[in-house]
Amino acid sequence: MKLYKIQKDEEFEDDGLCSITFWFEDDPPRYITLCRDELACPSSIYIEYNDQIYGFETRDIEYSFENGRLTLKLLVNSFRWNNSSDVEIYIPEAEIDSVTSIMEKIFDLN
Repeated sequence: MKLYKIQKDEEFEDDGLCSITFWFEDDPPRYITLCRDELACPSSIYIEYNDQIYGFETRDIEYSFENGRLTLKLLVNSFRWNNSSDVEIYIPEAEIDSVTSIMEKIFDLN
């Protein structure tokens, strides 16, 4: 999926919330947001896409990052816009380090 922009909230140390939103040129989805609130719900990841009505919390998600391609894989559910359990997002080279860093924080569910 082709990105329009990436929006990050890395103020994890201040409020326990860490999130990233990927905005897309293609529709659907307009966006995918991943976040984790270390204080309110430290053991799950909140995922939202297109609209808040499609948001849900889960522990059943994995990600991988290879050659600038971020893959999100739902282990139980599927994304409604394509009925697939996975999605690939191509990350610009200049954003790879910061996206990697924030994904590690979001997925640190220990």
